[in-house]
Amino acid sequence: MIFALNNKDVDIRDLKLDNILIHENKCYLSDIGTIGPIGKIGSDSLKRIEGNVSSLPPEIILWLLERDGDLYLDSSSQNIQNKPADMWAFGLSMLMMFGDKELDLGINAKKLTRDVIKSHLDKIKMSLASLLKQYPNNPYLHLIERMLDENPKTRISAVELAAEFDKISAPLPLSLVPPALPPRN
Repeated sequence: MIFALNNKDVDIRDLKLDNILIHENKCYLSDIGTIGPIGKIGSDSLKRIEGNVSSLPPEIILWLLERDGDLYLDSSSQNIQNKPADMWAFGLSMLMMFGDKELDLGINAKKLTRDVIKSHLDKIKMSLASLLKQYPNNPYLHLIERMLDENPKTRISAVELAAEFDKISAPLPLSLVPPALPPRN
């Protein structure tokens, strides 16, 4: 899904667990109002941070902190890329599906501090570390770990993720339950 959209130069911008629906082994995206053309944040295609601040990767949250939570973009944001941000958000969604469905990621853009950001990232790291300790050989968790790489330059891309998924023969855990199902036709 992310690979197909990114391959068509489309950015999701509001990828979170609540917007991923699974029905009869098919995945659907809901709430697609923020989907748009891929570009660097601050380019003509994107003038405002869209989506859920809690699903934003560290590089964007830190950028917001420097701007006192101002979601409107300017030239200071030109080095922030959207594709790695989608991978971070997908990694968070997968982390929550795998185990920590109640992971509290609530962040108010206007109340950002370095302590809030550190606490936010620590919660994510602790949740992932706990699952990796519990299931050290789970290949999906290791992919989630690569999606949640704090460095956007080394974070796994959608193309790499699709190739890695194709290599995995292990079934997804049966405990994975999306938050909602689309209505039957």
